[in-house]
Amino acid sequence: IWVAKGNYSPGLLVTSYFTLKEGVKIYGGFAGTEEELVQRDSLAIRTVNETILNGNNKSYHVVYNKVNLTAATVLDGFTITAGRTAVGSYSEAYYGAGIYNALGKSIFRNLWIKNNNAYSYGAGIYNAGTGSFEEIKLENNIVSGGRYAFGGGIYNTGAATFNKITFIGNKAASGGGMYLLTAAVNLSDLIFKGNSATATGGGFFNSNGKPVFKNVQFIENTAVLQGGGIYQTAGTTTIGSGVFSQNKVSNAG
Repeated sequence: IWVAKGNYSPGLLVTSYFTLKEGVKIYGGFAGTEEELVQRDSLAIRTVNETILNGNNKSYHVVYNKVNLTAATVLDGFTITAGRTAVGSYSEAYYGAGIYNALGKSIFRNLWIKNNNAYSYGAGIYNAGTGSFEEIKLENNIVSGGRYAFGGGIYNTGAATFNKITFIGNKAASGGGMYLLTAAVNLSDLIFKGNSATATGGGFFNSNGKPVFKNVQFIENTAVLQGGGIYQTAGTTTIGSGVFSQNKVSNAG
């Protein structure tokens, strides 16, 4: 499926969302004149040919999946914005305002996920699947549910792969950029810049996971209590080629 530039809404209900289907590859970012996929201008996906999936601050999730999909399922070339979860508790309706992905090996690629708001986990992305996330920018996503507000950009519990991901200006209580719970994940060519946590882990929070970073930058991330760049409670973190610059903790610790 090819989707031309424009603004698309899943509907007007809080339970309105776009879903994925096994084996279907969905591509956005087209001017509308292309005849081949290779004619899509990759530089225009986030500018003149932007294809926006817009939750209008009504949908609990803009993109939603609870099916065990294979890697033949692809979402590529979209802006995902203005998802807003329910508030006040901790369950599915409170997670994953931009993307809620509970299962499967789907491929998410060439996405700009911005200005989504969740109450509990993963304002930009909540992921428990084992798929692939590639060429994604997460910007200004906020989890606001108090002490247990985790993963402004991404909350991840699945053994997924992350490649060429940029986290900018995301916010949470812990894991402003990304919160990892238990999973073993590979992360390459990542940038965490200007993310913040009101408690711990401005850039990245590891809770008993096994992240392996390759070529990662932590720049100007902040936390109030501990870990301006990274905070780890348990698990093992491996970093091959990393840059840490101007990350800060505003309180002692």
